[in-house]
This record gives sequence, C-alpha cells and structure tokens, in this order.
Amino acid sequence: LLPDLLAALSEISSDSDIMEKCKVRPIVSCCGSPTERLAWICTHVLSPVLEQIPSHLQNIHGHLEDLAKLSPEQLKGWKFCTADVTSLYTNIDIQGCVENVMELASEHRDKLKLYGLELRDIHEMLEYVFGKAYFT
Repeated sequence: LLPDLLAALSEISSDSDIMEKCKVRPIVSCCGSPTERLAWICTHVLSPVLEQIPSHLQNIHGHLEDLAKLSPEQLKGWKFCTADVTSLYTNIDIQGCVENVMELASEHRDKLKLYGLELRDIHEMLEYVFGKAYFT
C-alpha cells in the first residue's frame, strides 16, 4: 500500500551549496490508510490513561503555561534543552510499547470507556495497527 500523502520536512543547513546537500525527512500521512479507524478507536479508548502519566505533555502550549506560572526562584538552577531523535517511530520496540500501554490500561480500567470491547480486543488492535503502519 502506498500512503495517500508523502511530504518532506527539510533540514536546512548553513552550507552554501544547499541544493546539492539538502536533506529531507519523509512525513507520511496515514489518513485513509487501512488502519486509520482502528487507530482512532485505540486512541479514543486509551486517551484517558494519559492523565495518569505525570510526564505526559498534552501540548507545548500547556507546558509553556505551566512554566510561566513558576517564579524565578523556582526556576533557579534549572537547565532546559531540546532533543531531535533520528527515526523515532522506526526505532520503538513495538511489542514492549504495546505491553506497557496495556499494563497501564489494566491498572486504570475504571477510567476507560470500552464501548463493549475487552482489553484483549484493544491489545490485538494495537498490535495490528502498529504492525501494519507505514512506519514499520
């Protein structure tokens, strides 16, 4: 199967001969893919457990708002950094990731709306979605 959309995110460098050395990272849209609806169901069912993960960032705006609430005294001694990860999605241990997600879902099952599904159904869907994604 071919993705519906293939775009490229350029990595601009300071080289003068930019066209010859221009690097790009592919961005693949899975919209319209065979696994899109299964992935949506998994996301919709499992999203409530994200609130149980203290390090989860909903989005950058919420993170910046939280940082803005801190006083200069609270920020003293802190160092901030960013990191760029090469091939993040293709280097994830999918089975380990699925097992961790399912363990968290089991611990917080009372917070999940399963729509008549069982956790084993969600487990199978996650394995299928991650196993058949364009990134794998």
